[in-house]
Amino acid sequence: MPTIYDILPSLEDRILSLLHDFMAEDGGAFHTWEVAVLLPGSNGFVHFMAGVNLSLKNGNYVSSMANLRGMIEVLGAVVYDGTASLPKEGYDRFLKTGRLPKWDEEAQKWIDLGPRESVKYAQMVVDAKTNLKKIYDDCCDLLHFSSIHMSFMGGFEQQGSLVERLAKIKIGSKDQIPIKLQRDMIDLCAELATGLGKCITLGIEEKKKRNTPKPS
Repeated sequence: MPTIYDILPSLEDRILSLLHDFMAEDGGAFHTWEVAVLLPGSNGFVHFMAGVNLSLKNGNYVSSMANLRGMIEVLGAVVYDGTASLPKEGYDRFLKTGRLPKWDEEAQKWIDLGPRESVKYAQMVVDAKTNLKKIYDDCCDLLHFSSIHMSFMGGFEQQGSLVERLAKIKIGSKDQIPIKLQRDMIDLCAELATGLGKCITLGIEEKKKRNTPKPS
């Protein structure tokens, strides 16, 4: 019988199918200026998504939040790359540093796109009611050993007093993650995956336009 843990693997299959279609549009040709970010970024995305799923199945909430943060950052990077229209010098810098660049008008030089800055780009392809910044901040607070780390079982919208939340903590790598919280995280991952699918689909459409002969 299917479970909630079967949702994300099926979404991974759909993303991989879209990526194969993307590559097939040019007969499998590899164009650095097109896929320097999309292909490795999408690959990283599905690995993070699998990490969320496995972590939830194993009852490891901290690990699931770490992978969720990675999904948001990667999606933001893919969207940024698709909207920034980086010139060749921008990609040359990216290939040297491994960090996506943005042009700083005031300093008149390339600087790195920050992980938190990428969140606003990820927000562009998900439901407006989903506050990715809040969720991303929750992930970071948890992983940076803030006070929220000590009350993480409250979930994205923390309920109850600090004492009540602390009482839920189980020391070790196994957490008692409420099923509703697991469903919320899986639903969020599905929404992020839908956003990535939109980006890949747009890439396929752009390739089709370029490859369609213009009428003489």
